[in-house]
Amino acid sequence: MNAPEHPLSHVNSTGEASMVDVGGKALTERIARARGSIKTQPGTLAAIRANALKKGDVLAVHIQSIKPRGPQPVGTTALIPEFGGLVGTTHTAVLNEPLPERVKKMDVTEDGIKFNSRITLPYEPFIGTLGVSPEIEAVTSLQPDYWGGNMDLPDVAPGAIVYFPVHHKDAYLYLGDCHATQGDGELCGVAVEIASTVTA
Repeated sequence: MNAPEHPLSHVNSTGEASMVDVGGKALTERIARARGSIKTQPGTLAAIRANALKKGDVLAVHIQSIKPRGPQPVGTTALIPEFGGLVGTTHTAVLNEPLPERVKKMDVTEDGIKFNSRITLPYEPFIGTLGVSPEIEAVTSLQPDYWGGNMDLPDVAPGAIVYFPVHHKDAYLYLGDCHATQGDGELCGVAVEIASTVTA
């Protein structure tokens, strides 16, 4: 693999993804913008376009495929100060010092996730956040509830069917937060996050 024309801080001289220690950086406000695309079956798309979904209906989402997209390295994972199960909070004290922020970028294809030159992780994609609009509430994107939401459940993968009760006219199905792989939970606060194209 050749080094990129404009080297990034997370890619070494041989073009391999590497960890970056940004622990000494000052805290800054960040804004993240996500972009995605959904391919649906014609009948589902017709029902959504015709505003044919109504409260009391059940929306079945058949997940067919999740494909990584965009320029490599497309996968990102990180250690984030004060976030995730590896850090202490007022509810879960730990003995170690807070972990420094680290960001790791990885090449992700359907053949695997190149963690480094020696380790390739299996590509086991799933949708982290999938749901419909709740009836009234304005809700957080960090936790799931009766409307679905940020479940981060590896079972929400190609081949799965997820059923949602429709609480609001038109349902307002949404999805995002797709992952290339994850264990049973996001211990460090994130998985291998990817931009993707989902067919459902």
